[in-house]
Amino acid sequence: MKTSTEKAIWVIITKISDFTCWMYVKDFQFERSLMQENFNDNYLESNEYPTAIFNGIIKKFGLKNCT
Repeated sequence: MKTSTEKAIWVIITKISDFTCWMYVKDFQFERSLMQENFNDNYLESNEYPTAIFNGIIKKFGLKNCT
């Protein structure tokens, strides 16, 4: 199964290596429309919970590794 979205907002706080990602659940695109319908209606109930937020920490993060 392949899913993707290009509509997400990322915030990275470089001094403490924290990040947050925020997106609308219905923006995920699936290979088949039935998969997308089941995902939104049966699994994530996106009408009731329209957004998803993921918080995390990047271990060993450093700007010197970015190009």
